[in-house]
Amino acid sequence: MPIFIAQLIFFIAYPFWLQKIGVDTTGLPAFGQSLGWLFGYAAVGSAARTIGSHQRAFAQSALGKYLPADVAAQIMRDPEQLSLHGERRNIFCVFTDLEGFTKLSHATTPETVARLLNEYLDRLSDVVLDHGGTIDKFVGDAVVAFWGAPLSRPDDGQQAAAAALAMYEAGEKFRVDLAAEDVPPLGMTRVGLHVGDAIVGNFGGEGRIQYTALGDSMNTASRLEAANKSLKTGVLISAEAESRAGRDDLVPMGRVTLRGRAQPVDTFTPRPDLSPEQRAKIAEMVAAHASGDKNLYVTCATALGEQFSQDTSILFLIERLNVTESGESYVLS
Repeated sequence: MPIFIAQLIFFIAYPFWLQKIGVDTTGLPAFGQSLGWLFGYAAVGSAARTIGSHQRAFAQSALGKYLPADVAAQIMRDPEQLSLHGERRNIFCVFTDLEGFTKLSHATTPETVARLLNEYLDRLSDVVLDHGGTIDKFVGDAVVAFWGAPLSRPDDGQQAAAAALAMYEAGEKFRVDLAAEDVPPLGMTRVGLHVGDAIVGNFGGEGRIQYTALGDSMNTASRLEAANKSLKTGVLISAEAESRAGRDDLVPMGRVTLRGRAQPVDTFTPRPDLSPEQRAKIAEMVAAHASGDKNLYVTCATALGEQFSQDTSILFLIERLNVTESGESYVLS
C-alpha cells in the first residue's frame, strides 16, 4: 500500500514538476499515462493474487496429505503455529506394522508390491487423518503417526485410541480383500499406542527437513507394537494412554517389560467383541494377581481359562500371570 500511494503521488505531481522546471507539458497525456499505470498496477496485482491463491491451495493440499484438513487450513492462516524449531509436546504416538509383507514382497513383482503397498498405506493414512492425527512417516509398510502436534485438542487421547483400533480393523479388511489376489496371504496389522513427552519440530539438514517427533514416547509406542507378537494381540495401549482414551472396551493384558526398556508397562487391548461382564472379569483377575489375592486370582483364572479356551491372548495372559509373582512384570525377550 505505501508503494501504491507513492506511485500515485508521483504520477499526479510529476507534470507540475516538469512545468516548473521549464518543460512544456501542454501536449503531455498525463491523464492517459496515469490511467494506464493504474490499469497496469491492477493487472499485476490481480495476477499476483491469483498466483498466490494457487500457491496457497497447493501448499494446503500438500499439508492435507499429512495433517487433518482443518489443521492444514489453520496452519495456512497462521504459519507460526507450525513450529520450525523443536518444542516439547505431550503427544499420543501410534506405530503400526504389517505382518507378512516382507514375504509378499519377495514372492511377487515390484509393480504388484508398489500397488498393494500404496493401497494399504492409503487406507491407514485415511484413518489417521479422519481421526485428527498427524502422519509422521512411512517406514516400509509401517505407519508412524501422532496426536497433539502441531495443534493439540482436548480429545486427542480418544481420537488416538479410536484410530489405533480402526487401523487394526482397516488392516484386517485389507487382508480379506487381498484374498482374491494371487499373492501370499498377509498377517494382521499390529498397533502400539503410548502417550508422553516428545520433542516435535522440523529436523534435518540444509537441503532436507522433516516434521517429526523424537523421544522416549515414540520408542515406547514402537516397542508396544512389537510386543503384540509375543502377547498374541493386535493392539496394545499403555496404561498412560488408556487413562485418557475414554473407552470402556479396554481390558488389561498385564504388566510387561518391553524390549530395550527397564521400566515395566501396564498394557491394555481393545476388546469390543466381549461383553462388559467378560471385560470386568478379566480386569478382576489381573487386579487380584497385582494385589496378591491368590484365591481370587485362581478362581478367576480357572473360570476364564475354560470360557476363553480358544482365545490365545487371554490364555497367554493367564500363563504369564501364573509364572510371575504378585504385581511382577513379565519380561519380553
